[in-house]
Formats: sequence, structure tokens, C-alpha cells
Amino acid sequence: RARAIAAYRKALVFWPADTLVAGPLVRYLIEDDQRTSALEASETFAAASTHPGWPHFLRGFALHAAERYEAAEQAFERALATLSASQREDWLDVRVLLAPEERSRYRQLPTEQRSTFQQRLWQLADPIHLTRGNESRAEHFSRHVYGRILRRAPFTSGAVSWGADVEELTLRFGVPRMRTQDWARGPTLDAQITEHFDPDQQSYVPPALLTAAGITEFAPGAGWPYDTIRSRNGFAPRSVRRMLTLDHMLSRFYERDSVIVRVDAQLPLDSAVRYPTRFEFGVFLLDSTFQVIAARVDTIAADSARTAANLVLPLPAGAAAYSVEARDLGSRLAGRSRHRLPAPLPASRPLLSDLVLLAPAAELPASRENASFTPVRSLQLKRGQPVVIYLEADGLTPGDDRMVRYAVDLEVMEETRPGVFTRTVQRLGRALGLGGNDVSPRITWNEQKPAAIALPIALNLGKLQLNQGLQRFRVTVTDRETGVRSSVDRTVRIEGK
Repeated sequence: RARAIAAYRKALVFWPADTLVAGPLVRYLIEDDQRTSALEASETFAAASTHPGWPHFLRGFALHAAERYEAAEQAFERALATLSASQREDWLDVRVLLAPEERSRYRQLPTEQRSTFQQRLWQLADPIHLTRGNESRAEHFSRHVYGRILRRAPFTSGAVSWGADVEELTLRFGVPRMRTQDWARGPTLDAQITEHFDPDQQSYVPPALLTAAGITEFAPGAGWPYDTIRSRNGFAPRSVRRMLTLDHMLSRFYERDSVIVRVDAQLPLDSAVRYPTRFEFGVFLLDSTFQVIAARVDTIAADSARTAANLVLPLPAGAAAYSVEARDLGSRLAGRSRHRLPAPLPASRPLLSDLVLLAPAAELPASRENASFTPVRSLQLKRGQPVVIYLEADGLTPGDDRMVRYAVDLEVMEETRPGVFTRTVQRLGRALGLGGNDVSPRITWNEQKPAAIALPIALNLGKLQLNQGLQRFRVTVTDRETGVRSSVDRTVRIEGK
């Protein structure tokens, strides 16, 4: 490779506008981790070439390798603008990344709808909004460039030459990290070539947006949202060293005439994180096309393995999904959860916030401003873990004495099959660690308090003795003056001790 780089560099001096010189040189320099030199070679070619598009493609290829993803996308856009309609469609086509049933639906879309589909797909495929640019889209075009370089250059992978099958694998999984050769047993002793791709690859491009929602509601304990074992595509962005599923709890509260969102999360950790360090932590709210319409980002100082983070931001109209993200600025370890927002909060009185789970404290919190308001950072709860539930109610009708009177019902339902909660927990008091001989599947208590905005309702559940698996807590608040009621749910996963 060193000899090839030297030869191509010498050739570039004499033929700086030659595609067959510049393309392989940039490729070899990138593979040799000489990314600055690769960018310089692409710019030398761009300055000398009269070709309308290829210099921009090659420069985008080098910029992507240099992790300048926003600039790479801009270079690719300039290149795409020089192509004919049919050529541009070839570059923009995403069929090879989709599940088989999705491909047929995609092919039937009119041109304009196909373009809209592509935009939605790439918005959702952006690995992490904390960085500038869309690494997945830039990677896709870079794989196209790599394929076109190898299509016109000598390519050997054992006895396999460059063809449509190899090109599809390149678009789906990128360039192999290495190839190993095994000699088959038998009289012919044919060579068997095995390609090894990056083991840290994950699927960021949703395999289905037409035949499925492409994004799901958060479920505690769920893994990566796209199947990485039978995935249609794979990518390991260089902007992160490793990507984990970020466990968190999202809660919404009424505040005057608006709704605010609070996210509590435990920052991702592994043995490569060195303290003290700093994490970027962000919450991004997305519309139905997965465009970011609101965001809040902070830098968190971390000096121990128990560092937590939380952010609060207004919920804008049109928000349909969210992305919670964290990245260690030192080791580049990252975590992400991107999901559809839960069903809207009750819009009729009494107005209820989301149900929040808190770690127990010396006293129950009287508001979110209290020191005892300490939300858990994971909805995966250990059996025997003590928990406090908290929510806020607004719009209760006061009596003549300016007191509000209300009843609170707490139920817990077990998931009997995936996605279906039908079994109500019996002996609920005992299962929640409240003691006694309660055999009822529901706990009910009555309260009266002075009328107030965002009236807090809290109950210490003690040490949970629920069965393992998904459980749904449901709290119903009934206004005893009017008889009107509202309910909110929260799903948790109970794990063994």
C-alpha cells in the first residue's frame, strides 16, 4: 500500500485531473489513516478537473473520512446537483437498505413521494444529533464513491470480482475490516474468502417506514430499536466509539397553559471512561417527519460511575417523537434512545402529569422543587427496590371552603403476552410492599388539600414485591366535587434482585 500511495502521489503531480489517479489515491490514503492528506489530494484534483460532479463526490468522500460530516453532505449535494435525473435517482436510491416487503412498496411510490420518504428515512437514521451533520447519509454517499472507485480500479477478493452483489454489500455494510482466506477440503482446494465487517456496527437506517412505523414507544429494558442480528444494514459512525441504548425516564407536566418535558437518565459508562470527564447530554424533540423542532443540550461534569443528568424543555406543538442522547467527550462512548412520544396527557380536568417514580427520601415531596423529588433514572426496577410514585393534578374543583377533595386509585397490571396488559395484580398491597393482608387488586385513598396549581400526589410504595417482567402502573384521580376522573399510566420492568 505504501508503494501504491507513493506511485499515485507522483502520478497526481503530472496528471492532477485524472480520475483514475485521484480516486485510488484518496482511497489508499483514507485506508492508511492519512485523512488530512486524502483531503488535500481531493482538493488538488478538484482544482484541476473540469468534470462537473466527480470532484465534489471525491471531496465529500475525503471530508467524510475526516469526520467533517456537515461539509461532506454539502459537497455531496453540490455533486448531486450536476447529475441527470436518472443518475441522481441512482445515487439517492435506498432500496438495498430496506426490508424485502418495504422495497416493493418503495418502488411503487411516485417520484415526489419517494423523495419525501428518503428525507424522513435519513432524518431518522441520523445516529446522534449531538454532532453536526448526518453521519449515516454521508456514509451512504461515501460508500457509493468507494464502489465507483473500485468499479474502475483493479479489485480482487479471492476469485470474486466487483459486481452488483459486492456493490450491494458495500452499500449495506461498508468496507470489510479484513478478509481471511480458507482452503476448502477436497481435490480442487478452492479458496474460500470470508469478509469481516466492523463488529460494532448497528442499524441506524430504519428497515421499514411504509409497512411499519419506523419508530416505537419506549419500553423499559428493550434493546436497540432495529434488529442488529438480522439487520439490512450496518454502520459504526466514527463520531462515537461505541453506542449503547440509553436508559431514561421521560415525564411531562402541565405548567400554566403549556406542557414541559423532563428527562432523567443515567450516563452511559464502560471501562474506557476515565474520571473526571465531561458528557454532552441532550434532549431533542422531533415532528412527524423526524425533523428536530426543539432541543436542549448541556455539558455534564462526571466524576464517578453514578453520574446522572436531567434536562427540562417546553413541549412544542407538533412534537411526535424524541431523542435522548449522551456522549463522553473523552472516550466518545455514547448512548441514545429515540422513540415516539407517549400518548398525550389527559386534556380534560383534572389535568394529570405523567406518573413519576422517585427514589425514597425522608419525606414525600411537596413539589418538583423539593430536594426529595429524586426521579429514578431507569424504569428497570429490581424486585425489592423501594419506590415512591408522584404526579401532579390541576383543575380540581374547590368547595366552598377552598378545599379540593379527590380520590386516588392505584392499579398494577401485568403483561400476559407481548404488548398486552390484561392481568391485574392481586394482593396489591402486599405486592407493593405496603404490608397488611390486602387482597384487593386496587389501592384507593381519599385526600383533601387547599386548592392549588399543580397539586402534588405522592405515595411511598415500599419495597416492590411484583413478579418479574413488564408491569403497568395506572393511577386514576377522581374529583369528588364533580365525579370527573382522569388516568395516567407508567410501564416498568421488574427484574430479579
